[in-house]
Amino acid sequence: MSTFHGIAVYKYKGDGCLNGIWSNSGTIGSLMNECLKKVDDAIGDDCICGEYKMTYMEADGTTINGKVIITKKGHTYQFDWYKDSGKQMFTGIGLKTGKSHYSVSYIKV
Repeated sequence: MSTFHGIAVYKYKGDGCLNGIWSNSGTIGSLMNECLKKVDDAIGDDCICGEYKMTYMEADGTTINGKVIITKKGHTYQFDWYKDSGKQMFTGIGLKTGKSHYSVSYIKV
């Protein structure tokens, strides 16, 4: 049986927004877009930790809204995605790659 897995790459714009592209074992080779907008006031140069409003579109055109919570764990970042209902969808681990990019590997919860 195949395990669901994916990868996302985000660019932190410094204004509380993370713009991402992602693909996973369910998108059949497509690259998709995701927008994260920080909901708290702790915005800074390297401050990606916090809660974000999330919007992305599935390969079938369905729009998904929810939140992403990012926490720092040593030199890595924990990413947790939730639907608006509060149900967790994905969890992942990320690394800062360059000045303003973050690469995240994730799995379905």
